[in-house]
Amino acid sequence: MSKPKAGLEAVVIALASQCDGACRRDGRGFSRADAQEGARLAALASSGLPWSASDAKRALEMAARHPVQAAALMSGGDEKLQRALAAALREGKLPPLNTVEDAAQKVYSLASVSSGGRNVNFWRMSWIEDLGGFLAALKAISGLRHGQRRIRVVRNKAAEMTMNGARKRTERWEVPFNGTTLPHIVKAARDYGFTLDPAVEAGPDPLVDRLRRYSKACWLREEGSGKKTVKSAVFDLDKADPDFSKAVKEGFKSRFSCSPSDDWNWIIEWGPETKDAVRDLARRFGFAADPAMRD
Repeated sequence: MSKPKAGLEAVVIALASQCDGACRRDGRGFSRADAQEGARLAALASSGLPWSASDAKRALEMAARHPVQAAALMSGGDEKLQRALAAALREGKLPPLNTVEDAAQKVYSLASVSSGGRNVNFWRMSWIEDLGGFLAALKAISGLRHGQRRIRVVRNKAAEMTMNGARKRTERWEVPFNGTTLPHIVKAARDYGFTLDPAVEAGPDPLVDRLRRYSKACWLREEGSGKKTVKSAVFDLDKADPDFSKAVKEGFKSRFSCSPSDDWNWIIEWGPETKDAVRDLARRFGFAADPAMRD
């Protein structure tokens, strides 16, 4: 067996790069449960900040849950290397290139994509030297519009972040993630010392970003892989619509979900038994729709 040359940091960055916030696909990159942690660790690694020993342990645990996918991303088509990487990840034998003790880790704040992909979260975990300037930058962003949608920046003084499996309470600003806000988000992160999630710089999914210029948008999302792939229709609204909510509940019974913890508003099963009704729902309520929904 050839010895894998990649460090664990590169694996985490590669997995994080596959995450699109579950906008158009799910089952690639980190799982939804690991997405926040994966974004944080990838941001540190890509910024050249070393992980703590606890970070490294957590990264290895998460990467071990995706050995085949990670190995395929890192092997460059070399099947022998792919097998070696997958085995190393399963066995917990792929170390990071650089680690430090917990007490020695640099304090940092973080800007990362939310698990549903709608927002970029600015997590205040360290001192912001020019807090007034940072707040002014966010206020300027809140005056923008993305098509029909007004940008609203939400401040949460008691948000919770998961760090190495433990809950940490900290301050957070939620900024809508779209093509209009993207350059301002990146600039604010760099100007005010936030470690930046690589997925932020990659930008939002182009189709979803275009659709979400309208106040109501819907698109198809894939979950799983291979024969286990399933599709659902995501309905995203700029604000609550009681009549639409009623129509979903009455028309789709157990075939929909709407979780308060999810960034998106409604998710409805997409298949032979539901697609005509889903299309009709989108038309009746004036949603900008994914072209693939016509197929």
